Amino acid sequence: YEITGLVFIEGSLSKRFGGLATYFVITFDHQWTDFGVWNDGEIIEKQNETDGCSSGAYIILPDEQEQIT
Repeated sequence: YEITGLVFIEGSLSKRFGGLATYFVITFDHQWTDFGVWNDGEIIEKQNETDGCSSGAYIILPDEQEQIT
């Protein structure tokens, strides 16, 4: 269970050099129960890709809790 992505940053310093691409990988040890994306305020369930300045992704994890002693 894995999420991969790219965030492109153009700040005052990085913009001078064409911006900064930051790639990421997030790995989970539990399967999520739901997922989707949003783009410009619109939530799109069950979609696994999006792009744009006002976009992102979400997952919902199981409601299980483990007690650690």
